[in-house]
Amino acid sequence: MEWKAGAGFQDDPYRDTEWLSPSTYVWRTNSEILTAVTESFMNKESQMMLVVSDYGLGKSAFRHALSITLSQEAARRRRTFQQMTLLQAEWTELQLYKEVAVKLSRSDQGDRHSVRRRVEEAIGEKAERGMELLLTVDDSHYLKPSGYHALKHISDLEINGRKLCPVLMLGYYKVAEALKVGDLAQVADRATLRKQLNIFTQRDVFEYVARTCEWAKGRPLPQSYQFPAAAAGDTAAAQRVSAEFPKLLPFSALSVLRIYALTRNPRYVRLLCSEAIKVQAEGSDALQAPARFTIEPEIIDQAWERVKFVMQEEGGKPYPGE
Repeated sequence: MEWKAGAGFQDDPYRDTEWLSPSTYVWRTNSEILTAVTESFMNKESQMMLVVSDYGLGKSAFRHALSITLSQEAARRRRTFQQMTLLQAEWTELQLYKEVAVKLSRSDQGDRHSVRRRVEEAIGEKAERGMELLLTVDDSHYLKPSGYHALKHISDLEINGRKLCPVLMLGYYKVAEALKVGDLAQVADRATLRKQLNIFTQRDVFEYVARTCEWAKGRPLPQSYQFPAAAAGDTAAAQRVSAEFPKLLPFSALSVLRIYALTRNPRYVRLLCSEAIKVQAEGSDALQAPARFTIEPEIIDQAWERVKFVMQEEGGKPYPGE
């Protein structure tokens, strides 16, 4: 696309909500949750874990980041680790067992008892070989009640008191409400670790824009990178912040502040950045000549009118900055 020349990009950093590079994820935003889930899994502290969020706060991105974190930690501890991930399904108990059976390379044919038995056997065999398993269910709010009971049963499997396959449920806030109804309270009791994903801070918005723009320019930032924090009256801190402004290009620092003022929801920050680049390209000479452009606050406001329509259709919340 021609706008890439004007933006100075090699690739589109906003192309897909499911796509994630460690270079573009703002690790600090939910670092405490990543650490808590990782430690709980590695130390076998919780057989079921629940992480909830509002729409657009980055469940899928968090899931990818957690997978990277768990793999790194398992390698550091010299452990063999396998994560099984189930996505977006209104499954009953039998359907869930069948999906897990396939993940474990077992047949999904037969009735509930036979499929469940194969799942139990496969998990037990992997545990005996030293494999550490984690079953992650994204969009768990779609599950049927019997599906939650299947998760409870899987998380209960043990050998000599050691749980074999902890379960992580990711979902919108309503999953926590669903687990309060009737006998699902038994499932809720197992979820001893419960966390809620965070919205972006102002510093997170700056870091997200810097990370995605640098990745798109072919200069990915390391996972350890953090956009510097500003402090009122601290001249040295202000200089450290301004030194990072080139990483934001084609966005000006004022345009990033405008993004923060409009939304701290990670999904709509992403969409707003994408639309702002398109709006700028549509009104610039970049389509005819590859001259670099800079995105200023007025472009952000024009792009926001498009993003607001999407947000209203999805029923999301902007969480504007203060």
